[in-house]
Amino acid sequence: SGAAAITVGEALSARPGAMAWGAAASGASQWVGKLKANDPSLSSLFIMGFRRMKEGDWVELCEAIEGNSVLVEFMASGHDLTPPALRAFSSLVEKNTHLKKLG
Repeated sequence: SGAAAITVGEALSARPGAMAWGAAASGASQWVGKLKANDPSLSSLFIMGFRRMKEGDWVELCEAIEGNSVLVEFMASGHDLTPPALRAFSSLVEKNTHLKKLG
């Protein structure tokens, strides 16, 4: 599909055809900036379970996705979300009409 995402090997900089599989650091602020800017290079985002994210990271990320019109695929597996993070996730699902794949 030509989807682009953020690669760990390039310090989370976007590159077409790449995926963000995770790393020790969160990197959420870099994603948030790209998502808020509707950066066309970020159409897919994959966050694997071993990537550590704090509650505030999830809330900020979900809020950025909520208003994004470029991201069409968002996958995040193996994460325990707190009630505030779940509320933010619920809101993004309700308000973002551009996501085609969510998991």
